[in-house]
Amino acid sequence: METSRFEIDMDRTHFTSDTHFGHARIADLAGRPEPDVDTMNAQMVRDFNQTVGPSDTTWHAGDWCMGKIDVSLPIAGQLNGRKQSTPGNHDRTDPENPKPGGGLDRAGWEARYQEVAGIETVQGPIELVLDGTVFVFCHYPYEGDSQAVDRFADRAPEFHGLPMIHGHVHEQWRVRMYRGVPMVNVGVDAWAGRPVSAHVVLAAARAGVDAVPLEWA
Repeated sequence: METSRFEIDMDRTHFTSDTHFGHARIADLAGRPEPDVDTMNAQMVRDFNQTVGPSDTTWHAGDWCMGKIDVSLPIAGQLNGRKQSTPGNHDRTDPENPKPGGGLDRAGWEARYQEVAGIETVQGPIELVLDGTVFVFCHYPYEGDSQAVDRFADRAPEFHGLPMIHGHVHEQWRVRMYRGVPMVNVGVDAWAGRPVSAHVVLAAARAGVDAVPLEWA
């Protein structure tokens, strides 16, 4: 499949991933501070909308929602701005998902994500250009997982020396160097529950050092 490349507006773009709206166990699994899933959902929507304006764009690296999709997907529709996304392994739009459910095929789910939550799904290899620097954008890092076993190594992008922006690993790292290039994890569990600006992502990549996640407020 041909690679899609997008020039990023540095002043109007944010990144996030692995929101897991509606996932009752994610607070325990990833160390989120909220006492229950409804509180978590509401807090993440507030934090998102305090960070992202109505005229901004957010690139989401996948794993939007879990639980009952009819309940969790509309939560994403409460988020400000334009929402562009690559699918994660928990998304119904994931091309590797053999049974997306709901009587819909992948294209049907892409349409539903758009209709219900305003999510524009971009399939296939993606490159994003931040102030002249080209990044691979994918749910999966070149290497690593949120668990001890790299469960989706076969879905990782091929390495051609480019830095990357990704999700999937939750609280495992904020930046990890891989073969001399940075992998920047934009998941909410790495950035204290909030989206991160394009300027901050680029600065983190250019620093060229490993970085641990920020603590949730």
